[in-house]
Amino acid sequence: MAEKLLDILVPAYGNASGIEKILSRIDDDERCRVIVSDDSSEIASINAIKEICLSYNATYKTGPRSGAAKNWNSLLSIASSTFSVLVHHDECFSNTKFIDELEKNSSSAEILPLLIICMIAF
Repeated sequence: MAEKLLDILVPAYGNASGIEKILSRIDDDERCRVIVSDDSSEIASINAIKEICLSYNATYKTGPRSGAAKNWNSLLSIASSTFSVLVHHDECFSNTKFIDELEKNSSSAEILPLLIICMIAF
């Protein structure tokens, strides 16, 4: 399998509706890999997030249940694409056109503003 351009890393915190909003805005783009790490201990929440991940072709992983930072670090430690972006449960992309720009300018120092401009809170 070819290396992906972008890992989209999503710490879930048991927030199924937030994960649904995030994943619904991400196109099923072959250049990206979406990984959701849920540190919830509530079975209903875990099952809902697993189902959402399955329906959007995202990878689900059980995150460490020892604080947000450990969940973020857990996601970052398994990222393997050229680029990674951490998308929290209460924000999402305003659009995914930045992926084209990221691919086009992958060796440029002007990539960070592309990611910042494309994020919105909800």
